[in-house]
Amino acid sequence: MGYARGAWGVTRVLLFLVNNLYAIPVYLVWMAVLAPLNWLAPAFYWAMEGFLFHSLVLFAGVLSYTAGFDLVELGDSISDLESERCLLLANHQSTGDVPLLMTMLSARRRAADNVLWIMDAMFKWTHFGMVSQVRGDFFVESGKEKRDKSVQELREQMPRNYLSLDRKWIILFPEGGFLWKRRAASQRFAEKQGLPHIQHVTLPRLGAAQAVLEKLGPTARGKENHCNGHGDHNGAGSARPSLRWVIDVTIAYPEADRPLDLLAVMAGNRPPCNVLMYYRVYDIDQVPTDTEGLTSWLYKLFIEKDAALSEYYRTGRMPELPGGRRPADQPSSPPRKLRQDLLEWALRQAFFLASVVVQWRAARLLWGWVGAAAALVV
Repeated sequence: MGYARGAWGVTRVLLFLVNNLYAIPVYLVWMAVLAPLNWLAPAFYWAMEGFLFHSLVLFAGVLSYTAGFDLVELGDSISDLESERCLLLANHQSTGDVPLLMTMLSARRRAADNVLWIMDAMFKWTHFGMVSQVRGDFFVESGKEKRDKSVQELREQMPRNYLSLDRKWIILFPEGGFLWKRRAASQRFAEKQGLPHIQHVTLPRLGAAQAVLEKLGPTARGKENHCNGHGDHNGAGSARPSLRWVIDVTIAYPEADRPLDLLAVMAGNRPPCNVLMYYRVYDIDQVPTDTEGLTSWLYKLFIEKDAALSEYYRTGRMPELPGGRRPADQPSSPPRKLRQDLLEWALRQAFFLASVVVQWRAARLLWGWVGAAAALVV
């Protein structure tokens, strides 16, 4: 039995690697071929980019789904927000967080097509990072000096990479790193500041979240005019709407200090389990943007997360978290287990495999033309 499970895990990893070996190049080649349309027909160009990127998100999402890691959603419903402009803040425990967020995204078409990721610069030259560079995702450098410079660049790029492209969701890990890497330093800082001792999250960093809120929050409304994502500009006095909601996401794995990682998601070498995502939705007008107010608000958010996770790991039950858009006396809706559309996954895989054939033949034909032209010149 153990041998069979190990063999299946190796097979899954190989299938994942093969999938990336053709899916990522297909995405990059199509975006290069279609690049002139970014000027001639930008709406069509970015619609195609959304289709291709959503396919990559779905491929990653089905990976955890087929490993038996079911995503269970609790708290506020976010089913009506996939076409809204939202800042999504998630706690960050391991490399498994990203594919699981992709599992959540892949079930929400509009959000998956039009998401903007803010991530650590260490991922810039990974396969996912190369795709992110094409689509205008943002990378934050490590180290205080570089990080401050990155935050300023983020402010400057928000109108172009978010508003002008008509993106919907921004995904950000405010802690700025994995739990295991930052926990000790965060606990020392909390002790100095007289804050509670927290174990299952770290105190969030302010920079990127504040940059986004300053540029897109309520205080930014009416200050700038932006392209509408189709190459046209709004008229004076008709500035685009900014962020509408902040979605706080608490990711809870079955075991404290043993979260699923990317290898476990790829290989499926851990027992099937439920991973919880607890949502709290805040109207953007509820979120302060000044430094002191936002710091207090974010600290409170993550201290509450830690208390909820402590109870969950102790009792196996996720408690109701305070805040969000539900009235205080109204319980959250029943847990919702996400299901993936495997037919859609198969059709998108077929499109990518057909693209491999088309692109390969086109490359061979182009190479033949180049060879013929070179022979004529000689």
